[in-house]
Amino acid sequence: MTTLGIVGSPSIRVVLNSLGLELLSGLVLDRIIVFVEDEVIGRVIVDSLARVMRVFEDRPCVEYVVLGRDFSRWFNLGVDVDLIDITPGRKIHVLGLYAYASERGVPVRYAYILDERRFGYKYFGYAPPYAIRLLEVSRGHVYPLELKFIEPPVKVSSREFSVDPRVIHAYMNVLRSQAEKIVVRACGSKAVLNVRYEPVVEGVEEAYSDWRRKWACSISDLEWCLDRGKPVRIDVETLEGCVNRGCSIVVDTNILMLGLLDEIIVYTPKNLLEIPPPVMSELSLFLEAKGRALETHVPRMLGLVELWRHGLTSMISRERGDQAIARYAQRLKSERKCVCMVTGDKNLALLVKSMGVDTVLVEQDQETNKLEETRFSKIIECLALHKSARITVPGVEDVEIRDYRLLEGEGVKIKVRVRNRKLFQLVKTLVESTL
Repeated sequence: MTTLGIVGSPSIRVVLNSLGLELLSGLVLDRIIVFVEDEVIGRVIVDSLARVMRVFEDRPCVEYVVLGRDFSRWFNLGVDVDLIDITPGRKIHVLGLYAYASERGVPVRYAYILDERRFGYKYFGYAPPYAIRLLEVSRGHVYPLELKFIEPPVKVSSREFSVDPRVIHAYMNVLRSQAEKIVVRACGSKAVLNVRYEPVVEGVEEAYSDWRRKWACSISDLEWCLDRGKPVRIDVETLEGCVNRGCSIVVDTNILMLGLLDEIIVYTPKNLLEIPPPVMSELSLFLEAKGRALETHVPRMLGLVELWRHGLTSMISRERGDQAIARYAQRLKSERKCVCMVTGDKNLALLVKSMGVDTVLVEQDQETNKLEETRFSKIIECLALHKSARITVPGVEDVEIRDYRLLEGEGVKIKVRVRNRKLFQLVKTLVESTL
């Protein structure tokens, strides 16, 4: 059993991400000590860590030590630890703890993120394994540590889990440290992904024809789900110009269906976003469908999920289609003067431009077989709405997607079964604590 010392940080997410990596390295803890400058931060961090530790069969003790801003104290902790994680915290904290550890022969660990701007400061498991290196420094030597496919000593009470798609995304990233391929089966078809580095679709083919007849989906539906994960190019310069001028940002239907709202919101305050009533009318069509007919409305359902997740909505009109959306943007411009339309449809972009409305074009690379790391949860979300999908890491794990629930104000919850329920429970707890 081990006592882990870890630097505190105002970003709880960074502390929890560091702790999660320590646990996935196979570390078994009986005590965690958080070193902080400020007692308030210490209490907040300990409360968050304690909630995570509740899932363990033998719950580790979690406490904090206030070292304050007399930085000489960071060079002499006054407590004994077996290991120190210096990933969170500020440089002066790290200098002190490293000097303390070196003097006493205590190993020090640091999680190195390959591309911090892209993968850092996100929920646990967002970064793929090739983008993270957990390093241990001991007596002047640096040793890389591997994440392990462990069965952690945590409590599990259910055969099935109901989770956010990002939990499955994180779990697949953990599994990727053990294999180079992922096989996705859905709609009577299968796709093989090479996930050693940036994911690449190696092939999609029809299979399991008897099983496929149970559902109103086909290989084209699986391919469309995979398309949601393809890289996108946004005319960021034009979008930022619109935002700086205080323009209303009108979002087109295809932006929502392909799950691109997250990318738009990076640059756009929500109070500037406008969802045209004809878009809501189009997305809401699935509400009238029942049974197998629901399968044909998956893109619309996903578009509505995007809005619910971000707490956005609008009125529903009797009109639908590009002409109706363009007329709405034109009317809005007559009222507010400054309007920009964000769309992936070149024809619609030309139409609204002819009406005097500025456009921001979002282009998806349909020719590539590469997938964007950060959009993997969008693929999972789509697969879930087709039901009975299975994601397999050969020889390691099967993630069986069994059902879903659409929750207004939240998005989609996915019901899954896995083999390694204890590892999944740990990842689930860490992700939910960092969303």
